Amino acid sequence: MKQEITIQGSRERFIWMLVMGLCFLVLGYWAHVEQRMWFLGTAAIAFSVLGLVVTLLMMRPGGTYLRLDSQGFEVVAMNRRYHYAWSDVESFYLCNVGGAELVGINFSPSCSSQRIGRAFASSLTGIEGAISNVFAMGPAQVCATLNEWKVRHGQG
Repeated sequence: MKQEITIQGSRERFIWMLVMGLCFLVLGYWAHVEQRMWFLGTAAIAFSVLGLVVTLLMMRPGGTYLRLDSQGFEVVAMNRRYHYAWSDVESFYLCNVGGAELVGINFSPSCSSQRIGRAFASSLTGIEGAISNVFAMGPAQVCATLNEWKVRHGQG
């Protein structure tokens, strides 16, 4: 049995995000120049450039992954790292936010990390924490793997 696994970001999803960003960029240019919709075109261009930059950051090697080990799990997205011990989490579950399927996280009452942010997120969405659907595994498989590792290495 492996003592550590790493689930990388999905190249296919990132390429799809790049294609969509480029489409919005072209549509923004078209609206700005051809249709003389200055505000709409500029907003679309700005939004697409921001999305393209974010996507490129996520595509960088080591820019997006989920690592599980006997101590806990680490989520890295755009080089921002979040590490939690298995004891920080009560359960993982599938959830849906705005049509996107995610892995929800129920934190244990003893977890002191980011309490205010988690309470705010929960008041808005009903979800205390989530892991986005940007990995090579789908959310159902990521959720099952996280729960399996929690049972194996955590407190149930």
